[in-house]
Amino acid sequence: MQRTKRKRKNKYNARKVEFQGLEFDSKAEWELYMLLKNDKTVKDIELQPEFI
Repeated sequence: MQRTKRKRKNKYNARKVEFQGLEFDSKAEWELYMLLKNDKTVKDIELQPEFI
C-alpha cells in the first residue's frame, strides 16, 4: 500500500496572508504590521532584514 503525502497543518493553525505583495505567516502578524504602519510615531518598518 502506498501512502500519499498530505500538506501538514501549521502548528498554530495560522494561515498565510498576502497584502500589497507582502506575504505574512499569519493574520496576527499582518494585523501587527497594519497597526505599526498606521501609527504616526513609527517612522520606518523594516521587514525581514538580511544579515551578512
